[in-house]
Amino acid sequence: MWPVFDQIAGNLAVTFENIILLLLFLGGLVFYAKDFKIGAMFHFFMYALAFMWFFATGRDYSNSLILMFIFLIIMSISIFAVAKTQTRAGLV
Repeated sequence: MWPVFDQIAGNLAVTFENIILLLLFLGGLVFYAKDFKIGAMFHFFMYALAFMWFFATGRDYSNSLILMFIFLIIMSISIFAVAKTQTRAGLV
């Protein structure tokens, strides 16, 4: 894609997809400072977008698909734990 980026990736023996996923992971760690659910939601959406990008361009999308499902499960478990502790309060 980009000659300089491909040269760096070749020297590190890391694929383009894994470098993008690593950058998304490191960038998403900032959002965990506010709240765990916000960070998990950010990672889920970013890995979903990476999956769509890799799938549309014909690249290896398996790692981003697996990470997307992992963060979907983490996000649903964290939301389930909060919903279980709250009582039902109806709107008046």
